[in-house]
Formats: sequence, structure tokens, C-alpha cells
Amino acid sequence: MTLAFIESRATAAAYEYAVLVTSTDSEILTIAQLTRDRAGCGVRLETPASLERCEGLVYGPKPLTTSLSGWERFHAKDDNDEDKRLRSFYLRWWRPRTYIHPVLLWIQRAYVARALAESTVLAGREEDTAYDYDHILPYAEWGGWTGSRKDDSTTLPSYFGPKARGHTYILGNAVGNIRVWASRDNRSDGDTTPSIKLGCRSLSSPGERSQNKEQLFSDSAIRDDQEALWVAASSTDPEHKRVWTCERAAAFQQVVEKRAFDLYNRLYTEAGFSEWPFPDVTQ
Repeated sequence: MTLAFIESRATAAAYEYAVLVTSTDSEILTIAQLTRDRAGCGVRLETPASLERCEGLVYGPKPLTTSLSGWERFHAKDDNDEDKRLRSFYLRWWRPRTYIHPVLLWIQRAYVARALAESTVLAGREEDTAYDYDHILPYAEWGGWTGSRKDDSTTLPSYFGPKARGHTYILGNAVGNIRVWASRDNRSDGDTTPSIKLGCRSLSSPGERSQNKEQLFSDSAIRDDQEALWVAASSTDPEHKRVWTCERAAAFQQVVEKRAFDLYNRLYTEAGFSEWPFPDVTQ
């Protein structure tokens, strides 16, 4: 027996599951039989330590000396079989092709239970749900690029290096930049930059923190040691929020990396997976 991370395409809400599986020859069978087509429906749930050992996967180079980490984070050249497996798995966790990360409903379960206590939440009916998947650093600051102008080196894509079309979504849509948030509050926040909506700065007194900053961090599943990076990744001028310096771009990558890995550690520990035996499957 081993543990697997399942993404079931058969469920309307696309919920992710961690379930026990049995391995018979090269075929993986789920106990719950979540999908009719069983081949490839499950992958081994990796330990946090094994993910950290894979070069350039959890964290990119620091300081930022060349460029931000693009798709090569998950598809590096000259990988051995183990590293290929680790990168493939972490891509499933990072999920940059969508901003919908249902696993956050469990990780933020204390906030969800309190904030949505009087709401009716229906799987697969987004228009009827009382929560949103909120980009902590808003799409308006990093998304929607149609291409960098040759005379403009201050766009976020310019820090990914050549042939980096679509790479901004690797950071913007990553689980590290998403939180579950009550719809009413998310609409109130609008495109507010993280340093303000997380309470690190206040609109009335930019040099002061909001009184509910600690609660906002806790509800958002953000650790206190990430505060400086969220502030550094935030825009300081609403009229130029899409202007990026190298320092700001580096901070955005680092805080997304830190929070993505912290969320995985929380799932792994709080769900009790750290207590499960992991057999050697490298043979």
C-alpha cells in the first residue's frame, strides 16, 4: 500500500483527494474507484523533504541573478527518473493552469467554517457559492500581458527571459498566490494590492499596520514570516501597479514559493500523512 494524490476529473467540483491505493503490476487502482478509466488516475504523495531535495523545484535561485523560474521548474533537462516524478507531482500541487485550488477549502477550514457558516455551498455551482478563489496579488497587477514592448523592461514577463510567453501564470495562478475568501469580502477588496488587503499597511496611514493584520494572515493561511515578501511584491503606486522592478519580481516569486510549500507542509502534517509509512518505490 502507498499514498496517492488524486485529482478526479469525474467530480463536478474537481475536488482533490488523498486516498489509499494498491499497485498491481504497473496499474494503479483506487479504493474509491473515483474514475472509470483507472490508468494514471493517481500518483504517489511525496514527502516534503524529498521535494526540497529536487534542485530548483521548491525554490528558485536566490538572489535572482538571471531570470524568474518558468516552466523549467517542472520540466528540467537531464533529470533522473526520481526528479522527473517529483517535478510532475509538484506541478499537480502548484497547478498554474488554473486559479481554482479546492484543497484550500480544507487547509483554510477554520476560516471557511466561521466565515461561511450561514451560507449554502453547492459543489459545481459557482454562482451559488459564497466563496471565491482570490488572487492574493491581483491579476490586474501581473496578468493579461499581450507581449513586452522592446523599449519596456519593467513588465513582469521581461524577468522570465526569452520565449517566456504565459510564464506569469506560473506565479499568478499558483496555489501560493490563491486563498479561499468570502465572496462579499473579495468583491469589497477588488484589485487592492496585498500589502493593504492583508493589513500590512493601511490606506489612511500607509506607515501603519491594520489592527486585524494577524487575523487576516491567519484566515488567509499565510505565515507571519512571509509579510516582508508580500509587501515587497505589492505595488506602491495605484497608477503604476503593473510596473515591476527586479526586486519586486524576485519577491513575488519567493513569496509564492514559500507559501506554496508551506501549504503543502500543512496538508501533509495536519492531515496526518507524516505518520503514514512510505514504502520504497524506487526499485
